[in-house]
Amino acid sequence: MVAGKILFCPACDEPRSYEKRETTVIHSIKGEDIQVKAKIPFCTECGAQLSDLDVEEKHFNSALQEYCERHNLLLPYQIKKIRKQYGLSQRAFARALGFAESTINRYELGALPDAVHNAIISLVMQPENMIRMAEQNRDNISDKEFGAIKDKVSESQKSSSQITVSKSSISTLIERVEELSKKIDKMEREIEKMSSIDFYSEADTYSHYINKKTCFPPIAIKQGWGLYEN
Repeated sequence: MVAGKILFCPACDEPRSYEKRETTVIHSIKGEDIQVKAKIPFCTECGAQLSDLDVEEKHFNSALQEYCERHNLLLPYQIKKIRKQYGLSQRAFARALGFAESTINRYELGALPDAVHNAIISLVMQPENMIRMAEQNRDNISDKEFGAIKDKVSESQKSSSQITVSKSSISTLIERVEELSKKIDKMEREIEKMSSIDFYSEADTYSHYINKKTCFPPIAIKQGWGLYEN
């Protein structure tokens, strides 16, 4: 029983305390039955199922999410996130994509996007696709809105470019360290063969020699400078 809380019971025709029981709820979405588990309130006096709008909204949203995942449809929060990525109002975003002005508003409130709209919105997650769509629908948006889209796309592309350069630099470092490691291994095998000759002291192995030339710590050179961990 939920202490201190009551809901109206139609069977008793008065407010009653209730208890929640895990129940399978079936929602029919576009002709498809979606089953979800939900904790539903039941009257503690007569056992009748009670109505709680918060609970009903929660299990409906769970069913909606399940349906969208099955059919690869964007959820309302995902559509909103994509729109916010370009700093646009619902109407401006809809016009930039060639949709009716009310379309994005409906989708963000929970209406399911059709297959074509879903595909277009998914495509414009990529900035280069967004600018193409905006250019294609240039007559539908103001100069200010088009400028805002261009600015956001430019920012995104710069960020992407910086990430690419960073990854490239790391790859180059890894290749160089691998090269050094191979040379070290080869040299140390030769040293083992010449163990009877006091050619290198313990403190002056080839790792230390490379250390002097590159400033990499000997242990870092041998272990690939820890770059493999990230």
